[in-house]
Amino acid sequence: MKKRSRYLLLPLLFAALHLHAQEPEQPALKWGPSFRSPSNSTIEKVVGFTPAEIYFLRVKNPSAFANRDKIYMERFTREGKLQHSEEIVLSLEKKDLTLEDVLFLKNRLYLLTSYANQSHEKNYLFLQNLSERQMRPTGSAKKIAEGPLAKNRYGRAFDIQLSADSSKVLVYNQVPSAPKEPERFSLHVFDEQMELIWERDVMLPYPDEQMAIREYRVDDEGRVYLLGAVYDQNLRSRRLPSHYLVLEYRPGDLAPVEWKISLDENFISDLTFRIAKSGDLICSGFIPKKTRKAPRGFAISGWTRRPAGCLPRPGSPLTSNSGPKTSATAAGKGPSMQSRQGTNAKAPNSSATTSTSWCFAPTAAPCW
Repeated sequence: MKKRSRYLLLPLLFAALHLHAQEPEQPALKWGPSFRSPSNSTIEKVVGFTPAEIYFLRVKNPSAFANRDKIYMERFTREGKLQHSEEIVLSLEKKDLTLEDVLFLKNRLYLLTSYANQSHEKNYLFLQNLSERQMRPTGSAKKIAEGPLAKNRYGRAFDIQLSADSSKVLVYNQVPSAPKEPERFSLHVFDEQMELIWERDVMLPYPDEQMAIREYRVDDEGRVYLLGAVYDQNLRSRRLPSHYLVLEYRPGDLAPVEWKISLDENFISDLTFRIAKSGDLICSGFIPKKTRKAPRGFAISGWTRRPAGCLPRPGSPLTSNSGPKTSATAAGKGPSMQSRQGTNAKAPNSSATTSTSWCFAPTAAPCW
């Protein structure tokens, strides 16, 4: 971990707490006082905030007398003054634990730690409450997930993602697979009280050398989305995927819904996606030149569950090379999204789905 400055200025953006679905406003920026930060330490994460306080996670680097990071929870006032700092001892029954994350859900603090059991060849994920005032662990630790012990992996064993409204928590870990076989993952979805909603082991539809997971997210309804880059065997060395695949996993469904994202004969690089509040899936990426130098444009593609969903704002000044397309499989030069649902998967909740695609020159600007 890189050494940071010993002095820290806390920008307090509490004005954002009062923003609602109104016309955009310029938030007021209020600076707190500067203070001397502990040596060899950094603020790892803004855990959460209330209208009066902010919770931070601080990590202090190992020293000559300690071979492990020290973990601190800190609480600041609205004015940026330190109220309390508490060291979190990561141990359970005299066994060292690894910090996975600290969450702030419904004004409650949750500590997530893991333990690598070498004899059982298992990784265990534990959940424990932290008191809001003293920020100390309370009650007994509860095991909420487990997975095979991954060889040659150090540090955190689980990845954790929150939905946009923080009502769902995705715990995600890789399951070892044989060489040249598809990768396998374990998905665990919890509610805002960290009660399990559903969990499942999944396997990718392509061998490991042909598909790589780039992103994973959970929406407000508890559906999980994995974005993967799919490579043709003869293009693997070029690191340019032939297309992308979004896998949507729903509770109760045995097979995922697959969404193929491609751009005809062109490649899309650095594709990313977000889940809108409406449930729409928004994807964007660059269209590189054949020489793989500066991109010559970018693509935005959206899938909506609404029968007449139009993703761009009406009257926007967008200029499209191919024009918007609203069909199950968009054609032409624009990026296309093709859905393929497993035979055991349930139909979407809405009566119909549409996909809309655009292809832009570099000077075009999104309208949302």
